[in-house]
Order: sequence, then C-alpha cells, then structure tokens
Amino acid sequence: VYWLLFAGLSALQYVDLNSSRNLYILGFSVFFGLVLPKWMQANPNIISTGSEIADGIFTVLLSTSILVGGITGCTLDNLIPGTDKERGLIAWQDQMKLTSDEETDDLPSTYDFPIGMSLIKRWKWTSYLPFMPTYKPRRKNI
Repeated sequence: VYWLLFAGLSALQYVDLNSSRNLYILGFSVFFGLVLPKWMQANPNIISTGSEIADGIFTVLLSTSILVGGITGCTLDNLIPGTDKERGLIAWQDQMKLTSDEETDDLPSTYDFPIGMSLIKRWKWTSYLPFMPTYKPRRKNI
C-alpha cells in the first residue's frame, strides 16, 4: 500500500507544499485514508442499511484506504479555497501545454467518448471539468 501512496505523491511536484492549506489536505487525507479502514475492520457490522448487498458495498468501499484517502483529498481540495498557483494547476497547464486552438476545435478527438459526445458538447458546464474531453483551461492573470 505504501508504494502506491508514494507513487501518488509524485503528482504533488507542482503543488505549493509550503501552504498550510495544502499540508492540511494532504495530511488529513492520508490520515483518514489509514484510520477509517482500520476502524471498519475493528467494527465489521457497523453499517446496517437494511440491505445485505448495500452493506457489503459500503463496507468494501470504506475499507479501501486508497479510495477513502483519494475521495477525502479530492473533496477537501475542491471545498477549501486556494489559488491556482497554490494548487499547482498553472504549472500543470504549462507542463501539459493545455491550449485551445480555434481551428482544432471542430476536428474529431482521440479522447472523445464513443457515444454521447454531441450531448456533452452542448453542455457548457462540461468545459470546466478537467477530466472531460471538452475541458478548456482558463488562464487568469496572477
């Protein structure tokens, strides 16, 4: 498990680790990702939804350290305000050269979903989500 933790930490190379915000998010995510699964092991029948299938699903999900830590980190990173520079987004954009050329917007993309792209392209809000093929980075003057 620890090798995966440290491999995941390599993604933090552009994040400002002198920021108390980022240190809190990182520390709490790692801590919670280690503590909650141990607590679930100590209390195996704590989840009781009335459905054995749902109980099993929630128990497995909450017992997975990487999932708990990742969801905690992602949630805190999006809820606690921080600048793009502090979060490392500007350095990642520079590294990946995320630019939008007007002439290439109409060409088919390798990263498009096999179905439903016409619907996704109509929704403007999908251009704000970095994991969507319609994502367009917005540069702010810093």
